[in-house]
Amino acid sequence: MLAVIGIVVGLPVLALVCFVVFTLLRVAGVMAVQWRDLLSIDRWSEVLDTIRRNKLRTALTMISVAWGIFVLVFLLGLGHGLDNGLRQQFKGDATNAIRISANKTSIAHNGYDLGRKITFDNRDYERAKPTKLPGPDGVRIDHITGQYFMRGGAFGGGEMLTKRNGKANAFQINAVHPDEIFLTSYTIEAGRFLDDADIAQKRKSAVVGRPVVDFLFAPEENPLGQWITVANVPFQIVGIFKSDGNAEAERQIYIPVSTAQLAYNGVDHLGQLAFSVGDANGEQSKAITDMVVAQLAERHQFDPTDRQAVRVFKTSSSSSASRRSSG
Repeated sequence: MLAVIGIVVGLPVLALVCFVVFTLLRVAGVMAVQWRDLLSIDRWSEVLDTIRRNKLRTALTMISVAWGIFVLVFLLGLGHGLDNGLRQQFKGDATNAIRISANKTSIAHNGYDLGRKITFDNRDYERAKPTKLPGPDGVRIDHITGQYFMRGGAFGGGEMLTKRNGKANAFQINAVHPDEIFLTSYTIEAGRFLDDADIAQKRKSAVVGRPVVDFLFAPEENPLGQWITVANVPFQIVGIFKSDGNAEAERQIYIPVSTAQLAYNGVDHLGQLAFSVGDANGEQSKAITDMVVAQLAERHQFDPTDRQAVRVFKTSSSSSASRRSSG
């Protein structure tokens, strides 16, 4: 995803930069040949006289040059902003995490038209578990989680109103499996993270970030065991997490995926599968990712080479080997 956005934003910026550099080189070349004219009083008098006689054209030229410089600076800033924003979005992910999000097909396959929306479900999660999907060369998935998107998708839009005792604010809500903690760089500050019993019994458990606690509770209050309301559904806080250097990532709440599917009409749907591949190198992790994508393609009837049917984002150190798709 970062590579695609980098190309889309970078090409126009690169073209504009090349044009500006070429123009400056031409000006420098002219100055090198005609440097004496720069010191000529007669030449400067002629320039000033021309400006006085063509005020409108001079003003329009100045505006055009200023606008070009502004567009250049704006595009450079936009490119850096998008890059920093996406890096911040995934800063909380572990360095060996791979996330696969369901999207829409862009290739017709087995009689199905393009543009068909893909939706994962709990069976996809079960089939991709380490015991069900052996990887190449003895390398396999370490931890896996599915995520149900109540609103929006993997890149935001999942904020829901959270209340307690008259206080209310919108926080990002993540409905996940317990292994999600292994796919992030978060640490549990108090209490615990979600566990298998939360999933099996569809408990109304919640793990919250420190900013959520600071907003909803007084400094002297202990939030563990307290109840909050997320989109009119009560949840009990069982843990508090923190993220080093990423305060925005702490403005989140984690709840059991099974509870969210039941409480928010999710049936058995999942919007994303995420897993870690341990110490696998780039080639091995890509092979595992391709196996998961092929398995999803077989079950949901889309072309496994369709780079838009699913979006793959990899945060391993060997990301150059990852399979990335356009948004």
